[in-house]
Amino acid sequence: MGKSTLLNLLLRFYDVTSGHISIDNQDLQAISAESLYNLMTIVQQDVYIFDDTLRANITLNQFFTDEDIKASCTAVRFRKLCFRK
Repeated sequence: MGKSTLLNLLLRFYDVTSGHISIDNQDLQAISAESLYNLMTIVQQDVYIFDDTLRANITLNQFFTDEDIKASCTAVRFRKLCFRK
């Protein structure tokens, strides 16, 4: 089993067809997707950062209102970095 397959199983993108997966002795299927996503962090192998502003990197140079960006930053607890004075 490769790293991608393991990650896909842990994040429940694939269903386990035989055996079971447990985290801290809890069956993976008994853990809500929201709880799983709060427990895990994914670091991509190929990360691209624009030689531009933080806003451009967050929006990938697409248009979003300030309110949309603030809501996104707040959702990921990133607001202080996004909106320094």
